[in-house]
Amino acid sequence: MHPVRPKLLRTLAVTLAAATALAGCGVAEDAASGDQAEGNGTERELLAELEMEWMWSPPPPASVGMPAAEGEDVAVTWGRQRLVVLDRAGALRWESPRQDLRDVAPVFTSQLVLAPTEDGLAAFDRRSGRARWEAKLGDRTNTPAISGATAVVTTWEGNLAGIDLRDGKVRWQTKLGGNSLGPPAASGTTVVATFATQVKAGAVAVDAASGRQRWAVALPAGAAGGTSAPAIVAVPGAGDVAVVVAADLAAHGLSLDNGAERWRSEVEGAGSPEVPPLALAGGKVLAAHQLGGMAMLDARDGTKEWAASSDQAAVRGGPAGPGPNGWFAMPLYDGSLMLAQAGYTEFRDPPGLTTGVARGPGNLLLIGVGQGTENGLNAAVGW
Repeated sequence: MHPVRPKLLRTLAVTLAAATALAGCGVAEDAASGDQAEGNGTERELLAELEMEWMWSPPPPASVGMPAAEGEDVAVTWGRQRLVVLDRAGALRWESPRQDLRDVAPVFTSQLVLAPTEDGLAAFDRRSGRARWEAKLGDRTNTPAISGATAVVTTWEGNLAGIDLRDGKVRWQTKLGGNSLGPPAASGTTVVATFATQVKAGAVAVDAASGRQRWAVALPAGAAGGTSAPAIVAVPGAGDVAVVVAADLAAHGLSLDNGAERWRSEVEGAGSPEVPPLALAGGKVLAAHQLGGMAMLDARDGTKEWAASSDQAAVRGGPAGPGPNGWFAMPLYDGSLMLAQAGYTEFRDPPGLTTGVARGPGNLLLIGVGQGTENGLNAAVGW
């Protein structure tokens, strides 16, 4: 379980057998072709030249989950029974056993690493990996949002719970209006979560410390698709906006103050609960949707700056980026990796399924790979 150094890695060309990573030549498709992207791209050659810095592998045939990173630390689960933390070079800092871990992204605090489980939330010491506490909720949880001394989690059966980071005690619980399969989002003392059934959907904002509801709004629901998890975007001079992709094939910008809709912007697909939008600096948001595409929006008014599409679905794991060269990455349902920026879309085929992506230390692209011949966590540059 040691990292593979760069000299042992080769780029992915035409066969998967050559790969211990996800690098490749790819084919850029520009806006002029009209096939994959729209926006302000100009005619040029542009390829995402991914090169692997390192790869960390679990014992075969175990798969890794969605990665997370903060500062110099990288965290990922493998086999649903181990949580590992690596340094920026892919060297193992520690590994801690825990049955029934979920394969969604862990979360770092200054002192802890939090990992969702099949029945609650588990906390580990960030420095040593020692188990610190466990919060039992009796249901599968999603990646938590952190607000002050509280971790707020959604559960698949539609509960929202606040957990004290100091001791793991459940401070409060409240019911949402339906199933919640994606993570909440936090800004300051406010946490926003979404829910959806076949007949109704909505977004709810609560005070993180007490669980007191601040507002609740209905969102479009129906057979056309689902509702994404939320993202909260800081818009300079205009306050925070909660962004959700809903079943009406549109992204919705909601005022964080009161839930009022500020704008609606059409996208190609409905939301996926486990594919939240990506909040970006400067009041921008990258809204991904169920049909395997993404749209760059101005969160001030919903103006679309560019969009990219694929012929696959996006159902687990949101986009990451931008990389130093302007690329955004997102896993697709067929296991491939989508790379996009204004006017260009590319794809990579790993030796397995892309389980999740994240931006890591030093602007590395972290790529989880599972259910294949070269399972592990890859770290790439060149995006």
